[in-house]
Amino acid sequence: MRIAQARRGRRGRGSDAEATPAQVAIRDIREAQARESIRRVQEIDPGWRPRESAETGSVPGQIRRAEGQIREAEARLRELANQEPTSLIDAFRRQHGLDLLGDPIWSREQNSVSTCQVNGSPYIGVNSRAISYTSSDRAGAEQARTVLIEKYPNVMNTDDIGQFPNDALFHAEATCLLRAARANGGTLEGTVIEMTVDRVMCSSCRAVLPALGLELGNPTVKFIDPRGFTRTMRDGYWIE
Repeated sequence: MRIAQARRGRRGRGSDAEATPAQVAIRDIREAQARESIRRVQEIDPGWRPRESAETGSVPGQIRRAEGQIREAEARLRELANQEPTSLIDAFRRQHGLDLLGDPIWSREQNSVSTCQVNGSPYIGVNSRAISYTSSDRAGAEQARTVLIEKYPNVMNTDDIGQFPNDALFHAEATCLLRAARANGGTLEGTVIEMTVDRVMCSSCRAVLPALGLELGNPTVKFIDPRGFTRTMRDGYWIE
């Protein structure tokens, strides 16, 4: 009991005893949803924070605070979705790619950023060397690599799994698709996606992305590179 009380004290949960079990359960669900909503925004706009709220003294107040954060995050995602893809990428790079002296430390020659929308919600993808690439991104890429090696040995490198063309799963295009699928129940089935990327697609991506698309529910995905060149995949092939 003392341990439980100490935990509540650290988290400011002394009012739990005054709430019903249903209220506590709703509070925990809403706070988890708020954390995920905030994470989604900060994946694109890392400097964004929800407004501070005084609604923390009671469980109903904590519920209202979390619900307010969810609404704020959803509103910010809608704002981000209305930006031009290239503007969104440029803003993202400015927040991640400059050191204190203003010199680029995350160059376009070595790193990529991509963006797309699924069901009206924007997503950003980066390659695995980016500082915003997460452990969840890496776990998702590694899981996808394992699945694709097993199902498409004619496409994937089954001998040296960390090399060409398997490295495509750690590139910006794949990261963007994997993030979008993760946020939509693991599938992109039935979606038509337009993805803008700020580097020309590499040969690894050309080889692997159609197979990844099949595993993510076979969306139709149109990729647009900095030259305005387009490439579209569906049914495991490049269709144009």
